[in-house]
Amino acid sequence: MIQIKRVGHVGLKVPDVDRVAAFYENIVGLEISDRSDGAVFLRCNDEHHCLGLYPAAESGLHHLGLEVHDSEALQRVRTSLGQQGLELVPDEDPHPGIGESACYRDPDGNLLKFYEGMKHIDQPLLPREPNFPTKSRKYCVFKGGEREVVTTFPFGLFSAA
Repeated sequence: MIQIKRVGHVGLKVPDVDRVAAFYENIVGLEISDRSDGAVFLRCNDEHHCLGLYPAAESGLHHLGLEVHDSEALQRVRTSLGQQGLELVPDEDPHPGIGESACYRDPDGNLLKFYEGMKHIDQPLLPREPNFPTKSRKYCVFKGGEREVVTTFPFGLFSAA
């Protein structure tokens, strides 16, 4: 059985990398750490990235990054998955910030990227101001089958209209 250290990062396919990167940076609060061949990498801590955004025609999972403990563990992944009849998938996309990697597909075709270690960034994350709405907005919600108009105020507070 393979032993991974942790689920380390996620790669997403997106039609508009800049638009989606702006969402994750300005709304979610991640910080862009790198750009490479049209892809954008964002971080939430001292590691190089937790999210990679890759240009594609349709949205979806690009890959799931699974960190292993060391190079010996990565070799055990290759051996174990090879014994299961899985073939190594060429890693053709840029992926800065990680150590040596090996890619395979799960039974549903999702790309798994097993990798050894991630680069740490010594620079702390930049402080960010919350990006809360400044105007109230009205939304219709359904509670128990009945329609109710709800107003949202700055800072996400709700009030019945």
